[in-house]
Amino acid sequence: SFLMEKLIPTLRENKRYIKIKTFPDGKIDRSILNKALFGFLGELEYAKASIQFITENIIKVERHYVDKVKTSLMLISEFNGQPVIVSSERTSGSLKKLKAYKD
Repeated sequence: SFLMEKLIPTLRENKRYIKIKTFPDGKIDRSILNKALFGFLGELEYAKASIQFITENIIKVERHYVDKVKTSLMLISEFNGQPVIVSSERTSGSLKKLKAYKD
C-alpha cells in the first residue's frame, strides 16, 4: 500500500484568516464575494490562493495572497442594487484568536 508522508512544516501552506465587515447592514451574499475575488484574481491565482469561506464573514487565504484578496474585496461597490462597502476588519494566522477578537 502507498502511504503519503507528512509534509515538513516549512513546505506546508501557510494560511491566514481575514475577518470582513460590510456596511451598511453587515451581510453580503457569498456568491458576490466569490465573483469579485474570481474576477480580480483570475482562475490561476484564485486556485493558488486556496480561498475558503469559513463563516459568512471569515475567509481563509494562503498568506502570499492576503493583500490581493483584500484589494478585490474593496472593489465590491453594490449588493442587490444598494451601495455597499466591504472592508477587512482584521487578519490573523489563528482562527481561534480571530473569533476571540471583539470590535
